[in-house]
Amino acid sequence: MEEISCTGRLVSPFVRALEAYSGLPATGLARMRTLAAQDRVPLIDAGRSLDGWVRLTHDENLGLRAGRVMQVGWAGPLDYAMHSAPSLRQSMLVATRYARLFSDALLPKLEAKGRRAIIRIDSKLPWRRVLADFTMSTWYATHLRPHQDGAQKPFALTCCFAHAQPEDSSEYERSFGGNALRFDAGCYGFELDLAAIDLPLLSADAALHAAHLEQLELALSQLDARASRNIEARVRQALGSDLRCSYASAERVARALHMSRRTLARRLDDEGTSFTQVLDAHRKELGLRYVARSAFSLSEISERLGFSQVQGFGRAFRRWTGCSPHEYRQSMRRAAA
Repeated sequence: MEEISCTGRLVSPFVRALEAYSGLPATGLARMRTLAAQDRVPLIDAGRSLDGWVRLTHDENLGLRAGRVMQVGWAGPLDYAMHSAPSLRQSMLVATRYARLFSDALLPKLEAKGRRAIIRIDSKLPWRRVLADFTMSTWYATHLRPHQDGAQKPFALTCCFAHAQPEDSSEYERSFGGNALRFDAGCYGFELDLAAIDLPLLSADAALHAAHLEQLELALSQLDARASRNIEARVRQALGSDLRCSYASAERVARALHMSRRTLARRLDDEGTSFTQVLDAHRKELGLRYVARSAFSLSEISERLGFSQVQGFGRAFRRWTGCSPHEYRQSMRRAAA
């Protein structure tokens, strides 16, 4: 399984939002500014970093504020292709196919429920509130509000949030332009009248749309090509999601990739890593996911990750996160509440 990452484009709006706060660590902001748009960032690390900024600013609405500074084009050709589509339906087809250029975790889709359309925004990883708020705010600001404001036939939106309503929802009201808000909705996304998704968009441009789609196809093929050349990603895929017993061995992985163990070690060394480092990073990603999302007991997770004792898993988890698996699980449940 490949590491779930996002584009460096996600970082710049948070930098803009954080610049409004005083007393923040300058080195942390400086590191964020060094990320280029084409860089890929492990999403788990990005989420933990943003959680840290929320704690430093004491602002649970940081994701909303970052989303509000977004403009069409900040997400690159994906933005322009969606904006130049003939309708919201076609715009969503673009988002569904190319969303992983922005984030591997993002799973947007369009559903119909009776006479209502649902733009559903799911994630492969558990939603952190800061990232869910950012994604919703960005989606509204760049892909729904312009069409809602310019539509010849006005349409209303219901903005849906999986998390509970905060005590003060004024920032949500500001971010979503007076549209209806629904918390504890079971998912993140937007509901609107089914007929509205086929209304022509004022920003539609067939020639530009075709040109942007060509760019997206090229970018997608380049992303896939990099993944196929990346031996670390191939090792993660060969390791799979069950590392117990002898599955997490360099010999087994080398055989699965049709190469000798020595060749595998050399290829990984060329990428600046080793099998031990890749295995540890893979265990970390799976461990965080299992602790946060699954109903597995800690002993079951420990066994699946190939640890001989649950105490060993606990020590590794504390090294990865700075807290125990139990503390992490409780914090993720509170964040989702």
